[in-house]
Amino acid sequence: MDDFLSLIQFRTAMPFGYLFFFLFWLYVGVWSIKKIYKCLRAKEFTKPKLYIAATILLLNLSYMYSNVLFTEALNFNPFFKEADVVGKWIDGESSIELLANGQVTLKLNKDYEERLHLISGSGSWYKEYDFNIIISNSSHTVMRVIKYNQEYRMIVDDYGDPDAWDGSLGFKLTLKQ
Repeated sequence: MDDFLSLIQFRTAMPFGYLFFFLFWLYVGVWSIKKIYKCLRAKEFTKPKLYIAATILLLNLSYMYSNVLFTEALNFNPFFKEADVVGKWIDGESSIELLANGQVTLKLNKDYEERLHLISGSGSWYKEYDFNIIISNSSHTVMRVIKYNQEYRMIVDDYGDPDAWDGSLGFKLTLKQ
């Protein structure tokens, strides 16, 4: 369910993008309510436009509510200790295993190898600043630790601005050591 919520989130780095997003869905909601009201007032209970407007309103409310749930469950800046992130992190068929001695084992698919500029194999890792992990084997890559639903997640820190983040929850800690 978490991955589904992350997929349907609206993300933009466009100036006033969230304002336009909100105004569009506000317009859709008001339009739907007006159509439903007109149909009910005219006692047109069997007209398809009543059901279409009701469905659009329900989808509108569901989508907005999912955005609120996702945002409330997300913490971009969790404080953590190195011991909190030691273990095996998995995203699909890719995995990153962080060992307590600073070593890392990588099993990455082609997409992650290209995006992270790392190759599958072994290397080293360390915590940098408050929220980042640096992984090194063929190059240095910054991974950001976030918290979603009180669980740590590790995402690729290549977006620069949090508004430009793609919404992917990335790697999930599955086996704590």
